[in-house]
Amino acid sequence: MTTPSSSGATEGSAIKQTFSGTAGDILSFDWNFLTDDGPPGGESSTYNDSAFYTLNGQAFLLADTLGVFSPSSTGYIAETGFSSVSITLPGTGIYTLGFGVVDVGDLAFDSALLVDNVVTTNPEPSTMVLLGTGLAGFLAWRWKKDPSMKG
Repeated sequence: MTTPSSSGATEGSAIKQTFSGTAGDILSFDWNFLTDDGPPGGESSTYNDSAFYTLNGQAFLLADTLGVFSPSSTGYIAETGFSSVSITLPGTGIYTLGFGVVDVGDLAFDSALLVDNVVTTNPEPSTMVLLGTGLAGFLAWRWKKDPSMKG
């Protein structure tokens, strides 16, 4: 992943939240970058606005105005469309997740970041419980059907 640059930032917005995580938890979220800075190569694309997320203070670029966009029906000129990010947490502890967007070089063309479906899940324990329950049920059924298993 690329680290975003705040060089020339004229304004921006950010939000952060702390949460408890367990090693192996999967943090996921959906995002959509919106901009009025126009298509790459256009007059207003001289200023490279960007959207990013942070995890425990390390920043990761989601998109910037030099990326691929589609027309937007949101009131902004263009958008990336929703994409998803999934991260496996490396250890158990307190994590800080942040989201931000910066407007670079001008105050005339704004950009925004939509974030949705922020969740953490730990599929491993539930998978093991399901597997263990199924195996226990199979062994109990087999024990009832096969008298030789009763010792």
